[in-house]
Amino acid sequence: MRHVEEDESLVHGEALVARLERGSLSDWAPLVRAVAADPAGPVAVAVLDLCRTYPFEVPAPAYLFQQLVLDLRQAAGLPVPAFQVPPEPAYI
Repeated sequence: MRHVEEDESLVHGEALVARLERGSLSDWAPLVRAVAADPAGPVAVAVLDLCRTYPFEVPAPAYLFQQLVLDLRQAAGLPVPAFQVPPEPAYI
């Protein structure tokens, strides 16, 4: 993903969408590290908000990242948003 610089893509709209929707495991690794380091921080909030609202063409990565944020928040004893997690896509 040559057009996405790591610092900007972790929290900014289209770059974050590109990373989630068209990225590979190596593109997702910085997101995972940032969310794991601070499950209530700005990257986790941006990822969770985007995963809950953006109409992804391929929803599986968004589902996985949403679950990652929620699971890490729960494990850290942080509040988990009171919204329904969508059912797991059938093709995962």
